[in-house]
Amino acid sequence: LWYYDDNGTSSDTSDDIGFFCGGTVVSPTKILTAAHCVKDENGKNYNWKAYGAVLTGTSQLPTTDSYGNTDLHGGTVSLPLRQWNHPSYSPTTINNDIAVLTLASPVKATPIRMTTSGDTASYAGGTSATVYGWGRTSSTSQDISDTLKSATLTIHADSTCSNVYGSDYVAGHMICAGVQSGSD
Repeated sequence: LWYYDDNGTSSDTSDDIGFFCGGTVVSPTKILTAAHCVKDENGKNYNWKAYGAVLTGTSQLPTTDSYGNTDLHGGTVSLPLRQWNHPSYSPTTINNDIAVLTLASPVKATPIRMTTSGDTASYAGGTSATVYGWGRTSSTSQDISDTLKSATLTIHADSTCSNVYGSDYVAGHMICAGVQSGSD
């Protein structure tokens, strides 16, 4: 998910807003993402319809050559039509950090299988989960991967997560996972 808004001052990049976030295709026109990707820390919505784009069908981040040509690595760009974020999302506590972008037209990517609200087994302590992202691959560098990565982690019980995160952890709304205590 790519977002860029020059705030009408393209000659002054100090106030430009640009970032990318991950998203998951959950239906041909719906992309599940985090609320912090559609709403800033002050509670103001980013305008994804005007300034956003969704890239599907590739595991590579786009690259631009020295002539300004962008290579989407086989991916397809789609435009958001509207956005929704959880009405109780809190940028302070990161509780209810969930949002959906609705696309103007369907994508060809296969939607991920979703769990149901009653599926507690998928989130039980000891269950394996796979995470995906382009994030940092080293604790000693801020560099991110250009290729989508995945890792298999073990989900921890709510009690373990609460011990690690204290009141920042909201059982039933959050999970924690990792090799150690869930904080990794």
